Amino acid sequence: LEENRRKHERVSLEEWARCVGAAGRERSEQVLDLSVGGLRLKQSSMFQIFAKMEVFLPLPGPDGPVLCPVEGVIVWRNQHGMGIKFSELSEETVEKLRQFIETLEP
Repeated sequence: LEENRRKHERVSLEEWARCVGAAGRERSEQVLDLSVGGLRLKQSSMFQIFAKMEVFLPLPGPDGPVLCPVEGVIVWRNQHGMGIKFSELSEETVEKLRQFIETLEP
């Protein structure tokens, strides 16, 4: 059995997020799961592995969804999607993600 290398618990999510690659190419992608360390997107052939990416996640706000920008790197890709590992998140962003994830946990 393959060892689970994840440091953070992931939760399932079915939201669309705006993704912007390093070259400025932009596309809406479906987020399949999320943790404070990264996320999994449905497969997109537009973005290459190890490319930097900015993802704008729609998180709940007092007056409706608020886009939360997170930066990361595509660390894996296969037929099930692609994994983004977050990099350089502020403590405020980590806390926003943590609070949002807690609302989704069973």
